Amino acid sequence: MVDLGREVDRMVAPAGRKDDEDAAECLDLQRQGTPYAMINLPGIMVIFKPENWEVNRGDPSVHRPQVEWHLLSDWITAALPSTKYPLVHACEFDFGFVHRLDVPSSGLIMSAKTFAGHALLRFQLDTYELHREYIVLVINPLGPERGVIDDRLSKDNINMRSFVNPRGTPACTRIKTLSFAWPIVDPDVLTSLISVKIHTGRHHQIRAHLTHYQHPPAADGKYGLRTVILKDDHIYGDMMWFENFFGRPVVPYFHESGPNRKMDTKLSVELSQPGLQETAFTYHGD
Repeated sequence: MVDLGREVDRMVAPAGRKDDEDAAECLDLQRQGTPYAMINLPGIMVIFKPENWEVNRGDPSVHRPQVEWHLLSDWITAALPSTKYPLVHACEFDFGFVHRLDVPSSGLIMSAKTFAGHALLRFQLDTYELHREYIVLVINPLGPERGVIDDRLSKDNINMRSFVNPRGTPACTRIKTLSFAWPIVDPDVLTSLISVKIHTGRHHQIRAHLTHYQHPPAADGKYGLRTVILKDDHIYGDMMWFENFFGRPVVPYFHESGPNRKMDTKLSVELSQPGLQETAFTYHGD
């Protein structure tokens, strides 16, 4: 495979111009919010991709005329001249990118600069020799008993979301819980820091698998939970106290709730528990 790649390199770039030797110096330049090459070898490189950069595939002028984020192909084509590195300018070969990383996340991207390097990376990826590991902060406590998720996935091409489907494509995700944390923004929600290792590389595989089991990545607007539970420093604690006292759900009453301002019974109780204040609730019942 590598020999075939070298032969293609000789065919498409028989002689690189001498003035292009120093054209790739900006690959290693580290600037905040921009990609850079952590490892830069003759045929392959490892790119650090910041968030808000897309590892795009296909012709960006056709499929993505306007996006809110940056295209990694724009950075790599500006850094490497087409006379010496025609592969990174070819959208038919995905600009040398052999795998993806979602726009909101940051991390390492394996990329090829020559056809020989592309053949080497593709062979390792297709034979599962390349291992991809991730660190993800997810919502809700994730216990150590769930080590492997192997649910099949299907893709919604309209909304560009993946979801668990028994008739979908096989997908395998290995996870390990590292620690738990209480975020400052919402102390009632316990988050989990997990490590993820994927065997397959389906579209949004990690996000779809974790969301299916009620553990979406934190601050993920695309795969966040549809059901939102109101949690407040005082109201949530008071509501839990009333639910335990009456043995049934109790709906909080808000003066800003518009049509729901009419109450059947108004209960006002001063609680002795620390951090809980007097709160008015609407109680529907006998």
